[in-house]
Amino acid sequence: MTPARRRDPVHVGAPRREQRDGFSRVVASVDGEEAWFETRDLDLVPVAEAWATAFLIPALERRTPLTIEAAVDPVWLRNSANVLQLLNRWWHYPISEPVIEGPQPDSTRGGQAGDMPTLEPGGETALFFSCGTDSFYTLNCSGEAVDHLVLLQGFDFDLEARARHAAVERSVRDVAAARGLHAVIVRTNVRAHPLFRGVSWERAHGGVLASVGHLLGDAVREVLISSSISLKSGRPWGSHYSLDPLWGSSRRAFRSVGQERRKGEKLRVVAGDPLVRAHLRVCWQSEAGDGNCSRCSKCLYARLVLADCGVLEQCGTFDGAATLVRDLDAMPKLKGHQGGFAELLDGCRPGEAPHDPPHGSRLDPEARRALHDLLARTRRLESFPVRWRRAALGRVMEWIRPGRD
Repeated sequence: MTPARRRDPVHVGAPRREQRDGFSRVVASVDGEEAWFETRDLDLVPVAEAWATAFLIPALERRTPLTIEAAVDPVWLRNSANVLQLLNRWWHYPISEPVIEGPQPDSTRGGQAGDMPTLEPGGETALFFSCGTDSFYTLNCSGEAVDHLVLLQGFDFDLEARARHAAVERSVRDVAAARGLHAVIVRTNVRAHPLFRGVSWERAHGGVLASVGHLLGDAVREVLISSSISLKSGRPWGSHYSLDPLWGSSRRAFRSVGQERRKGEKLRVVAGDPLVRAHLRVCWQSEAGDGNCSRCSKCLYARLVLADCGVLEQCGTFDGAATLVRDLDAMPKLKGHQGGFAELLDGCRPGEAPHDPPHGSRLDPEARRALHDLLARTRRLESFPVRWRRAALGRVMEWIRPGRD
């Protein structure tokens, strides 16, 4: 539902730094509500472009200007023109440049919009790391030299889900220790801010992620964001290989990594790593403290790929093969992303039944049968006649419901 339009600008106050209970915390008032980030693992730097990055899309969604009380990095401000052009093409947002209310260096207005930051050589590299398929692929296979693994809490699910956050934090710290890297766990309340109510998280999440990159210590020069969108797909998304680099500043560069492969391909590549099998997390729906729910579309797809690779039983964060067929049969239909599931059946030779395994597949016949039936169910339920009948029945029930005037 589109939120009501407002006339008042979205106002970002000057950020400040605090020390609280061993946390380095940075805070800014946004429309009278404090938006904060905190961590115990390094000193955060309170730069205004962090909040400008996080709240630009919520302001555009409301068709109101974003005003910033503090000075903003000149390169970030120039590159915001390219961000606005891209978001206008994707989602028809207005091209409304941020308004800087505080004093600003003359160099801010110079140069060309879209200039990418030219950083001094050296410096450290941080990788956003959630123990998901994309981030494991970047860590294992990108060839990038990484110094920090950064986990953002309050991003995928609410800060109150303490058991879930603690479990993911343990995994990130274990992976970092095993690879000789520094784990940085950042908490934020930004997603709970009133300005994000009614705003599509699919569109806004990339700006929130990039905002954290701006806050990392001065030693960090580049931040890697693992692409969940492949070049083959290319669809608009909040964290996208065309958008992520445009959030850069004179202090920080952002780079998208891994868009050359789709998620299923990445999972097959990393499935042999014991760290992946011990810590892989793909699910944001799980209510359990540990692991994945094992029954949503994302979990079922991962389980099928891992079973096809012959390693599902070794993955401690998922239910094993014994319940795979039951869970496939219990799912009414897939919610999007049918292509990846269908590809697991694509190896059939002419004349083979859907439950006959293709050459090299390790899915057992019953799992292939259940997958075939799930895809057939989804196609039937998404067909035009079924959707039309469902909509018509809904209108009839609305008409005859008790209490209708």
